[in-house]
Amino acid sequence: MYQGTVNLKKISTLSGFSVSTVSKALNNKKDISSVTREAIQGIAKKHNYVPNFSALALRKQRSKL
Repeated sequence: MYQGTVNLKKISTLSGFSVSTVSKALNNKKDISSVTREAIQGIAKKHNYVPNFSALALRKQRSKL
């Protein structure tokens, strides 16, 4: 059964952390504790989270193509 793609908001609701915290944890920022980072990354891996590279290219205004 198709459940749709997993995004930061869905990981946020599943983990109980804010979208900002989820984003920082997935990008390995240093201001997030290792316990929180591991929990969020585990949820992301379990639900096969893949970053949206098109959205990243739009935000950074660079596609690296």
